[in-house]
Amino acid sequence: MRCVTLQAFPPHRYNLQAPTAHPFQFMRHLPGELELSLYYFSGLPKHKESSEACIRTLQLTGCEEIPKPSGLSKYYHIAGARMKGLPGSVGMYPSMRRVCRKINEERPDLIWMYPHWLLDWTPWLECHNIVVSGPDSAVLHNERALKYGSLDDAGKKRQEALLKRNLRLERAWGEAPVRMHMVGQEDLNRYVALNQGRAKAFFIRHPLYDYIPARESLAEARGRLRVIVSGGGSTVFVGDHLSRVVIELAARRGQLASRLQFLFIGKGYEKDALVLKESGYSVETVPWVDNYEEALSTGHVHLFPIAVGTGTKGKVLTALAAGLLCIGSAFAFENIAVEDRKECLFYENPIQAVNILVDVARRPADYAAIAARGALRVQNEHDPEKTAEAFWAAAMKS
Repeated sequence: MRCVTLQAFPPHRYNLQAPTAHPFQFMRHLPGELELSLYYFSGLPKHKESSEACIRTLQLTGCEEIPKPSGLSKYYHIAGARMKGLPGSVGMYPSMRRVCRKINEERPDLIWMYPHWLLDWTPWLECHNIVVSGPDSAVLHNERALKYGSLDDAGKKRQEALLKRNLRLERAWGEAPVRMHMVGQEDLNRYVALNQGRAKAFFIRHPLYDYIPARESLAEARGRLRVIVSGGGSTVFVGDHLSRVVIELAARRGQLASRLQFLFIGKGYEKDALVLKESGYSVETVPWVDNYEEALSTGHVHLFPIAVGTGTKGKVLTALAAGLLCIGSAFAFENIAVEDRKECLFYENPIQAVNILVDVARRPADYAAIAARGALRVQNEHDPEKTAEAFWAAAMKS
């Protein structure tokens, strides 16, 4: 069988300021009976050499880089998408007739597109079997943000505007002759319901990315436990969860400041980090790390104060696989094959999250088994080869 994949980003073993790792894992574990040609939009110039090196490791029968629109052309396409009531991201990846003709000349048995911003391409592709990776429902995200996001008036207006555009986009996909692949079961349910059952879609577990095992387990920990928070604190995903956790941590500094230290990876954490530092905690903030997996391996605990979320969180998967004890909201662990108190720790509110940290600081060795089970469970159930096999099997069923 012959497959053509059209990607909005250059695939890479890591997420390089875009969801580049997910498709790379599926392409890396390509079934032997499938030939694959890759067409992809160019990424950031600073990542070009690294991306090309990763692409060369893939077994491809063809590969072509597509330049993204720039200058006035870029704004023209984005404006055109918004005039149609669609997200501006659709305009960043406009269809190109020359590339469509080349794809059609390959007569593929399967066309796989990622992500769902590539809507403009479908009318020009002649293949009878087109699969589009979501990977989650933007409509569900906007709806949850409005319900749980603790937004100000400006934030609500922005989410409402995005919701209208994403409703139109996902309805357009429901009318297109494609099957949607998603990494979230609730996302799939919302997409199908939105299209009144007409849309075709399937759910496959999110693949695990590369990880580095934790240098020191909780059972081996000496001195302060290292708690990591990552992903960026200025987004709607965190809402007010983190600030409420920090307020409670500051109030309990007498119990915890000598037992915990914090590492914040990402932008937007400055205010919360300062509160902790002024309360007597050891705190480090880094807006960017060249090797995220290496930084993660220095921790004992990872806190995921996620107030809003859809799909599957790649950073949560990576932390679990590395053997860190993961503490988070229900949204943090959504669509991940772990259970509360068996392989991870759920909290229902930020104060409960601090209560968990207090107990972990008192009895770290007692929680080591939970972290170890979480690592084994995720390494097995979200194994890249296993999830890729399931994806390709579902995708090739026309």
